[in-house]
Formats: sequence, C-alpha cells, structure tokens
Amino acid sequence: MDASANNGSPLIVVPDTSDELNDGSVEVVGSYGASFNDNLDGQLPGTFNQAQLLNTDCQVA
Repeated sequence: MDASANNGSPLIVVPDTSDELNDGSVEVVGSYGASFNDNLDGQLPGTFNQAQLLNTDCQVA
C-alpha cells in the first residue's frame, strides 16, 4: 500500500494475489464503519483471494 500511495496510484496490489483494489472503492462510514465496493456483496469470503481483498479493504479504511 505504501508503494501505491507514494507513486500516486489509486490501485493497491492485494498481497499474495494478482488482484488490485481501487482505493476509491473504500468509503469510511461514521466513526467505526466502512463501505467496500467489492465482489463479496456482504458475504463472508469464500476463497483466499477474497479474504485477502477484505483484509486490504480494512487496511485502506
């Protein structure tokens, strides 16, 4: 994430995957919440890549 921030890229590489997260797709909601525009649709992650994506979402938020 630091590398993406340092080069001004809105795309963050999701660790240990070939996926990328657009940091504009993560929105802070209130004091303790966040909204993620990802493919999970409110479901628990079912794969390693989905779990890594959710973890990255949380770190960005």
